[in-house]
Amino acid sequence: METAWTFTSERTPEAKPLPLLAVRYAPADLDGFNRARTGTVTRVPVRGGA
Repeated sequence: METAWTFTSERTPEAKPLPLLAVRYAPADLDGFNRARTGTVTRVPVRGGA
């Protein structure tokens, strides 16, 4: 998974962290190709954070 942010900003005298949100998900029980088994229910936990 990859997230890219594009925006314009003014110059600041020092570096400041930006409050950007990242979404992470981690389904379990996938095969080597990240596929769920046919006919099953796959829970996909989703987390948001900075």
